[in-house]
Amino acid sequence: MKREVPKSWKDITFNSFINKNKAGDWGYDMPKDGTIKVGCVRGADIVKLNDIPIRYITSKHSDRLLEDGDIVIEVSGGSPVQATGRVALITNGVIERNGGTLVCSNFCQSFSMKKRVFSEYFYYLWQNLYDNDNMFNFEGKTSGIKNFQTEVFLANYWFEVPEQLIETFHAVVSQYHLMIDLNIIENNNLIKQRDELLPLLMNGQALVNSDLAVLYIIYGLKYQNHEREHYSGDSCENAA
Repeated sequence: MKREVPKSWKDITFNSFINKNKAGDWGYDMPKDGTIKVGCVRGADIVKLNDIPIRYITSKHSDRLLEDGDIVIEVSGGSPVQATGRVALITNGVIERNGGTLVCSNFCQSFSMKKRVFSEYFYYLWQNLYDNDNMFNFEGKTSGIKNFQTEVFLANYWFEVPEQLIETFHAVVSQYHLMIDLNIIENNNLIKQRDELLPLLMNGQALVNSDLAVLYIIYGLKYQNHEREHYSGDSCENAA
């Protein structure tokens, strides 16, 4: 890292943060006897974690269900310029907005942390290493598909940051993730309302309140005129 590290910070492997690994499961397209409905996180869903595909997995694989604080990584895929090993942090908000029950696909893998407070630290540590192209060093190929060498990577050493510092980091960062989740839920609701109302407006089944429309036009024109004056070369005082 080419940085000074406190002497009290000991070496620790990535594995030391992990309680258990969970396999992925792509399941079935349609429900069958003994299956449960789940959202399935693929590598393509890792960035947004929103509107993920619905699948059906056998109930005996319920131990693969994702929980708050779980970490999901992509273990197969990538491209010559994109490494495998992309990572996602699963929160209650992610689970709720995707149907309430989630697994990861069989091209992914998930981890449960030994303590919930480790999740944000582990996620951002992993993301930092990924952003700096370290994951290209832990790839193998099978039948032309790149596979992330998970066990090899997890055996690497990092620093045992004091748990109190990790707890402080969790307390701060988890609030930002909560706000992100709430914003995504609000956006999803607005998109749903738009998609429901737009066809009604287009075919005349619903009308816009005329008074609101007039106000919108008036203030819209005022805004346009203000912007035109502001960028026309006049002084700031005249534009105001």
